[in-house]
Amino acid sequence: MSPRRLALVLALLASTPAVAAAAWDDGPPSLMFTPEQIEAVRAALAGRQGGDGGAVDITAEDGAAEKAPPPPDLHLSSLVYLSPDEWTAWVNGRPVTPGAATQHFLVDRVAPGRVDLILTEPAGKRVRLEPHQTYRRDIGAVVEGR
Repeated sequence: MSPRRLALVLALLASTPAVAAAAWDDGPPSLMFTPEQIEAVRAALAGRQGGDGGAVDITAEDGAAEKAPPPPDLHLSSLVYLSPDEWTAWVNGRPVTPGAATQHFLVDRVAPGRVDLILTEPAGKRVRLEPHQTYRRDIGAVVEGR
């Protein structure tokens, strides 16, 4: 290799770590998402942090409290079960893990293929969901799909 090419290669190699380090300030780039998608996820997470868990205080213009909207239906879209202490259930599109705080239910028990929930409203009602099932509050029953 000629000295000129060697100098060029060394110069390129010397500049690469600085460029890579500057681009990786917030961690390495994603292999699954575009920079725009990563920014959208970061913006969504920033909006969720520091909130009150989604609780809403609804007050009419005259200052009288209005009735809060009813709790949502609960849809179990997926369940990854490794052990009684290692699992993730996706309820209403959000991951729920052991010890995670939820607003409308408590996780009572998780087993391969099912999740047992205790609802906060109506208080104490027990519901068992399997993946792709929904507890519909309007009819008080579990249905297949959404």
